[in-house]
Formats: sequence, structure tokens, C-alpha cells
Amino acid sequence: MIANLALYFAEHTLFAHTFNWVWGPFRARLPEPGTLSPIVLGIPLAALVMTFVLKWPMPRILGICAPLGMSTVLLP
Repeated sequence: MIANLALYFAEHTLFAHTFNWVWGPFRARLPEPGTLSPIVLGIPLAALVMTFVLKWPMPRILGICAPLGMSTVLLP
């Protein structure tokens, strides 16, 4: 359930548009690859580097990534 929620948020945060894919009884909501936001993708990649390479504490990482995430929404 946690992995499903993580995929849902990643899909709707990283991609601007999704579409329904249907093949017989199978259905899936897939992202449109052309709508990937490279700036938004950079924030979790930077967080991974800060966590596993630099071994920074989580409050510092959140203190850096939260304003970056807000700036992607507030700035045009």
C-alpha cells in the first residue's frame, strides 16, 4: 500500500499529464513521457545524493528540498 501511494504521488508530481491504458481486462494509468518535469525530477535526485552520498541528517535535507519544491510551484 505504501509503494502504491509513493508511485501515485510520483506519477502526479513528476508528470503533467497521464492517460488510461486498457488492454482487455487490464487497466493502468500511465504518465505521458513528454510531460516529465526535469526540475521536479532533480529535487528527489538531489535528496538521494544528500542522503546516501553526503549522509546529511533528514532535517537538513527537508530544509533544503521543501523550499525547492515550493519554488517550482510559485515561480513561473
